[in-house]
Amino acid sequence: MTRTVTIAAFVLALSPLALAQQFVMMPDSSNNRLVAFNAVNGTVLNSNVFPLQGGQPISAVQVGNEIWVTEQLGDRISRWTPTGTLIGNIGGQFPGGGLDNLRGSAFIDGTFYVCNAGTNNGAPGNAIVKYDSSGNLLGSFPTTGFADSPFGVLHFQGDLLVSGSANNKDIYRFTLSGTPLSVFHDSATLNFTQQLGLSGCCEVYGCSNATGRIVRMDSGGNVLSSFTPTQPRGVFVLEDGNVLNTDVSGAWVYDVVLTSQAFVYQSGGARHLSLFRTPTAPPSYCTAGTSTNGCVATISADNNPSVSLASSCRISVANVEGQKSGLIFYSVTGSSAVPWNATSFLCVKSPIQRTQIQSSGGTATACDGRLTLDWNQFQSSHPAAIGKPWSAGHLVHVQAWFRDPPAGTSTNLSDAIELTYFP
Repeated sequence: MTRTVTIAAFVLALSPLALAQQFVMMPDSSNNRLVAFNAVNGTVLNSNVFPLQGGQPISAVQVGNEIWVTEQLGDRISRWTPTGTLIGNIGGQFPGGGLDNLRGSAFIDGTFYVCNAGTNNGAPGNAIVKYDSSGNLLGSFPTTGFADSPFGVLHFQGDLLVSGSANNKDIYRFTLSGTPLSVFHDSATLNFTQQLGLSGCCEVYGCSNATGRIVRMDSGGNVLSSFTPTQPRGVFVLEDGNVLNTDVSGAWVYDVVLTSQAFVYQSGGARHLSLFRTPTAPPSYCTAGTSTNGCVATISADNNPSVSLASSCRISVANVEGQKSGLIFYSVTGSSAVPWNATSFLCVKSPIQRTQIQSSGGTATACDGRLTLDWNQFQSSHPAAIGKPWSAGHLVHVQAWFRDPPAGTSTNLSDAIELTYFP
């Protein structure tokens, strides 16, 4: 049983959207509330964003513009608006049941993955259970013998890493569909591993609750360094390079230069950490060409991309001439504005990465054609595409090209957008 300690920092409750464009959130299971931290330096932004319904909340994850919270004893996932209105529950006696002893979770390209360890309520035992963003059950896959009693799940280089808390295969690697691949890390350094964290593209952090340390590993699972909280639970690498982490006494910031810890939130209920980011559309720039039939193709995206694929990134080009071949291309070397023909400009610097040729559909000579690209899917299925591996802060400049035989160069270009990678 954890005990409640006086909160060291208190600020007035605000909605997450009013706090900051992005922040780190954490369930406090002693006080049954959501806590927000600064994503840059780990200071407390709000010690009580909104109250949770109990059930020992472990993990809070952004799902679109909702916050989903796993409850270990409540055997359910609670769904909240960013302002703290309960939308509903998944699991237990509620629709979509079959959950028991829930732990860590992750939202990856439209699918919510949650660690399940029990068999009550018709739950599948040691398994990762999957839901779509509407809460519909997508199935599960077993982790027994690979990551027994799963506690943490992390998207890593197109696969899943799952930490086990009841065997010596500390972290196991699976495909997104659940096919076992290989042991990622197995040593006495880790034991009873809770949350897994990611730094950039390739460094993994594991919270070893039994050995009392947080371990930093390279992309092959080799230990690079560690530091020693007491029974660590949660970990998140901040934008300043330091490490926000939780243990049985509260939340801390570990200074990687001074190799020292500082308390930022005192509560025995400190749990897993994850990023909430206010959905924002990437900005557009440059000038779109005007086609032979007067079409001005306009490019947009629903979200900026995420290194962990935590949100969708679907690119769409509207007002393209109908029944024309076209494609979307991008650059990681910056923006440009080089004349392409009488009205179009090439808005990205070379070298460029082209995506697949597609038809604009629509009606010939009309402006009802459209080009689309699921950015996350393209990146996942093209491991050699330029820009990879991605890290938070990377900029990508994206534009569209389509056939227009009577025009100069026999083609035309859209305007462009600038994507910014988030964790």
